[in-house]
Parts: sequence; structure tokens; C-alpha cells
Amino acid sequence: MPSHFGWVDFAEDDRRRMIDVVKMFQEQETLDELGVGTIRDAFSEYFFPGTSTIQTRARYMLFIPWIYMELEKKRFSGAEMERRARADEIKLIRALLRSEDTEGVIGKEALEKLRRLASSTYWAGLYSWKIRLFPGTQSEYHRHLEQYYRKKRDLLKTDDNEPTTMLRENWDPNLPGPPEKLLKYAELALTGDEAIYLRERVLTEHPESLLSHFLSAAALENSAYLWEQPLISSLPFLLQKAVAHARNFSKVFYGAAILYNLMLARKSERQDLVERYEAQLGEWAASMQARRAELERWYERRDEFWALEFLFQSVPRLTVDFVNSWLRRVFEEGSFAAMVDNVQAQSLIRNRERFLKGARAKLENPKALAAWGGASGNYRLGFRWNNAKRIIADIHDGLNRGPAHA
Repeated sequence: MPSHFGWVDFAEDDRRRMIDVVKMFQEQETLDELGVGTIRDAFSEYFFPGTSTIQTRARYMLFIPWIYMELEKKRFSGAEMERRARADEIKLIRALLRSEDTEGVIGKEALEKLRRLASSTYWAGLYSWKIRLFPGTQSEYHRHLEQYYRKKRDLLKTDDNEPTTMLRENWDPNLPGPPEKLLKYAELALTGDEAIYLRERVLTEHPESLLSHFLSAAALENSAYLWEQPLISSLPFLLQKAVAHARNFSKVFYGAAILYNLMLARKSERQDLVERYEAQLGEWAASMQARRAELERWYERRDEFWALEFLFQSVPRLTVDFVNSWLRRVFEEGSFAAMVDNVQAQSLIRNRERFLKGARAKLENPKALAAWGGASGNYRLGFRWNNAKRIIADIHDGLNRGPAHA
């Protein structure tokens, strides 16, 4: 009998966390084989609030409310609103594919068969930036519309036909208007006015975030990791410290990801992969040695890492214990290069996988190991940088075009 993954539609935060868990098994960049996703996501949201690893381009922050606001004018609600919105999102895909720039068009391969619509991908971010003012899930929004229309209809009006009381709108009334014939032809490039609006939303709602600082800068430089941006050295002290913590954690824990894959390669007796991961672990050890003094100081003051408010509030105790155990193996048991054969480190990783996956653990289950593709979570944590820098670049490009009236 096939198994199914489902959840009850309770709160927006619960729904978003559940979606993240599901996506963890589908997206290479979000694989969490050793269970440090809460740390990764806490840093990511702190740096780049409202973004996610499955967002593609900034203008979707406008496409989605434009579609819904137009449908609200026609008083669709409930299941009919859901059906119409889906149909319009499919039309949007085709409209975007008529433009020259199709990089990041959501659903360009699946079209009508698309299961995860752009609206669900951006729903939480729209609320984080307060473009969406209704606080609930999409299904709650659909159910709410009939009541919303009724309240809007029943508002008392003055002699000048102005409402005497305020009704909370579902979308920011200051949103720039959509282009004509949006669902016939659309582009991913932001206009100047749209870029100004999106930057204002971030600066207003998340003024202390790294995202806000990057949007306030003139431009980004091309870099693999966020801490390689020159702007980092001019950030406020607390944000600089958070970036340094993220960089060091990403560096040190990458060794655990490589060792885990090396253990899988040895277990499956795939000598080519054994040699690849042994070489990667050697490169990791050499790069650790190059920053040894700095990283050892970070380890000695690791309590400052765990005291970060956004970590303290979200990371489970067992995850803290696991990471601290890995750090002890790295910094207290010989050279970094010796980690390739560190029995205690291997035992730690084996026990962690067994705890997280039970009978599905690849190091324990021959069938699960046979299905291994040769790489499981073998990447260095980047904290959404690849996605966020595309969003930031879109907004910068729009700003460079200037406002429409300029």
C-alpha cells in the first residue's frame, strides 16, 4: 500500500514548515541529510526574509497579487476563486514564455500539469514583505473572500460616497498597477517604479536584514557565497557577526557532509566515489588549516553562536548536541586531515542518520543504499544566497531603469 504525506491546514507558519520538509526531499540545495536544516533556515530567514530556495524572480512578488486583485474585482470566492486563479497562473506562464527572458519562469516545462503554483511558492514571502495583508493560508484566503465581499458591500458611506469605517484589504493598496494585457504577454524584468516599490517594502518591513542592505547598495559583485561580497565589511556590527558565524558554521560543517558521502561510498564499495570524497575531504582539511587560528577562536567562543536569538529560539536541543559533538571531533581530536578515518566522527554520523531516518538510513539499509545516487547533501551551506542574489539583481536592474516619470 503506498504511503502518503499530508497535513491539516492550520497556521501559515505550520504549513510553510511542512512544505519545506517536503521540498527537502526534492531539491538538492535543501537536502538535510544530517538534520541541520533548522540552523540553515534560521540564518537564511534572518539574512533574506521572505525569500525561499524555490523562488526564482522578483516580479512574481507582483504577478501574484495582480492576478488575485483582478479576480477580487469580479467577486470570485471559494473554489471558483481557486480555479480561476490557477487558470490565470497557467496563462501567465504562457505569457512569460512569449518574452525573450524566460530564465526562472515557474512551470515552463509542466504548463497545465504544474502542481506547485507560483502563488504557493511566494505566498509566505508576500506576507513577510506586507504586500499580502491577509494573514492566513491560500485556502483560508479563498474561504474568507465571501465574508470580505459582504463586509465591503455593507460599509456605511458618506454623502460623498466615501466609507465611514475602514476595512482591512487583502493586498497592499499602494501596489503598482499591472501592465496592460498581463496574461497575453509578460516580462520578468521589473520597471523602475516596481523596483522602487519592492525595495521600499523590504526596507520598511526588514530594515536591519542583509537583504535590505544589499538592496540599498549600488550593485552586487558576482560571488559564490554572501560573505564574499565587499559590502559585508561595512555592515552594522551585529550583522557582520552573524555573517561570520554563518560562514564559519558552513565551513566546518561541510566536512560532515563530505564524510557522510565518503562513508556511503565505502559502504557501497564504489571506489571511484571513495577516491572523489577522500580528495574532497583533503581539500576541506587544507582550507580549514588555512584558517585554523580564526576557526579555533570561533570554536572556543561557540556559546556566542548558540546565543544568537534567531538560533536560540528555533534549534532543537538534539541538533545542538549533534553539532557540538561534531565540533569536538574536528577541533579536539588531532589534525583536520585525520578526519577521513576518525572512527568517533563516523560513529556520530551513523548514529545521527539512524536517529533521523530509522529504517530508511542508507548506512543501515542495503535497499536504501542501493538507491543512493552518489551524492547526498554534499554541498556547502549558502543560506539561500543563490536565490536571493537573483531577486536582488532583478530589483537592482529595475532601479537602474529609473521611475516611469523620469
